[in-house]
Amino acid sequence: SSYGSGRATVSAYQIFNDGWTRVGTSNVWRRPYSGAYSGAGPVVGNVIDLSRTMESPAGDVLGWQNLEEEGDKVGVFRNNPAVLPFGKYAYDWAREVMYVNVGANPNDRSLGISCVGRFVNTPLGASPTNVAIHNLHIIGFARASINIQGDSTNWHIHDNDFYAIGGMYNVPSKWYHGSGIQMTHNANNIEINNNTLVQTFDSPITPQHFGGSSNGHMHDLHFHDNYIDRWALGAVEMADFGTNNRFSRVTIEDNTAINGGLGFSSIGDTPQGVTDGFQVRGGNSSVFSDLVIRRNKVNTAHANVVIGGSNFTNAILVEDNTLWGAD
Repeated sequence: SSYGSGRATVSAYQIFNDGWTRVGTSNVWRRPYSGAYSGAGPVVGNVIDLSRTMESPAGDVLGWQNLEEEGDKVGVFRNNPAVLPFGKYAYDWAREVMYVNVGANPNDRSLGISCVGRFVNTPLGASPTNVAIHNLHIIGFARASINIQGDSTNWHIHDNDFYAIGGMYNVPSKWYHGSGIQMTHNANNIEINNNTLVQTFDSPITPQHFGGSSNGHMHDLHFHDNYIDRWALGAVEMADFGTNNRFSRVTIEDNTAINGGLGFSSIGDTPQGVTDGFQVRGGNSSVFSDLVIRRNKVNTAHANVVIGGSNFTNAILVEDNTLWGAD
């Protein structure tokens, strides 16, 4: 209520996609910005090129260079901004100028650049309960906008707008990833409804058991009445890459998902051809029970519903969906 009647905007953008000028012949670029240092302090995190341009195949994963805390380097930096190391960005708070060393021209990148991985991330040992996230514009988080882990229960995510989520470059594995709303481990009693999710790098909504996990059980997950536009992989992806994990009592109902495969990931590591509407993918001894995919409207670049794996009990019910545009 402190934001008034409209939706508050939560944005991870700190570097814009135009207005940059080069410092000499270096790879450092500068841009004035409006505003100044706030009481909350500077944003600290990675900077990821969300537009996945050919000029930036490495993903531009940057760290924050705090000039004030490193021996008061502001004076030295002002004399020669080219000293900013590759993969760093820095603010000159007093002069309201931002610098970035990305090794490529940062202008004209269609989705701009993000500096924060996640908006909400639950530590494994915390497992918060009775959480509501609603009435927000959530923009540009590069890893996953919301990550629900551990034994988290009773979450309700509704009436939000998500835009340009995902696209983070994983340096050790050398691949890109990032989904919209992600659940794992034993997350349960999660309702996600009446959200708009536009331009998601991987999957807009995804409960997953990741590689190396075992004996997890996600249950009572309800995804309904969401509007999804442009994504890769699955508009809703339910996947197990571990061992002896379970999903049960999951409903995917009354969602609209359009333009699958036409998002910004389609120009990178995830081509349009692998995009699906809804994915259910089993791993080693996965158990799926009481899954319902019903009354959804979907068009994608490859297949609208993909079900793979074994150990399906109380069969997956797929009915009354409107599906068009698949191969």
